[in-house]
Amino acid sequence: MLHQACDQIGRVPIPTRMSFRVELSTITGNAPSAGGKRPIGHGSPAEVAGELSSYRETAGLDAFQINFHGNRNLDQLLQSMECFMQDVAPIVSGERIGSED
Repeated sequence: MLHQACDQIGRVPIPTRMSFRVELSTITGNAPSAGGKRPIGHGSPAEVAGELSSYRETAGLDAFQINFHGNRNLDQLLQSMECFMQDVAPIVSGERIGSED
């Protein structure tokens, strides 16, 4: 919608950033109740990466602000951050971090 509005007034769209909540259930153990719909940004690293990629492509986003939720302590938070950087970010950015050729 931002891009359409800018087109209508002849303005170049500004770079856009989206805030995105991430909860990696593989680390936190949190999951929707039985029969409940999985919230966007919650789930496995592959599910989170797919959703971020979809938002990035559809909305033409340049960046995300990632907010980690569902962690019960500092160790879990650090595990979530490491998992995100190794298993999610490379898929969304198209880059491989720490890969060997």
